[in-house]
Amino acid sequence: MPTLLCAGQLLCEPVYYASAYLPLILAVVIPITLFIMERRKQAYLSALTLVSSAALSEGLKYVFNVPRPISSIDSSPSFPSSHASVSFSEARILKFNKILFVLGIVFAAFISFGRVYTGFHTWIDVIAGAAVGYAISEVVARIGRKYIKSE
Repeated sequence: MPTLLCAGQLLCEPVYYASAYLPLILAVVIPITLFIMERRKQAYLSALTLVSSAALSEGLKYVFNVPRPISSIDSSPSFPSSHASVSFSEARILKFNKILFVLGIVFAAFISFGRVYTGFHTWIDVIAGAAVGYAISEVVARIGRKYIKSE
């Protein structure tokens, strides 16, 4: 684990691990759960939005090439936050159910806060990542409504 520069050291490691690994866990759990629930259209859209938002946010990092707030943490570019992008894109896919959608937004906000709290990103990084992820997910959802047949 890198040296973290948190505002309060007591919660630093748990917040780091949650914000680093929760998006990966949700990215696997959400599509599989939707598929098991026989919500196959949402499962396909979830997988597509995950790949699309991750690819776009990673690509944009190298277009903008903004260094991380603390360069000793990680040498990869910071803007936009891929964690925020993936988290908010997955939350948007859950919009078919208000409760799941709200929970998704809360998780995505927690993940984004954790990325700032642990020093990996600035607020601008996570806000831009959230916007990219949500926008990609909206585009994927519109394409899905048009081209993917409902169950």
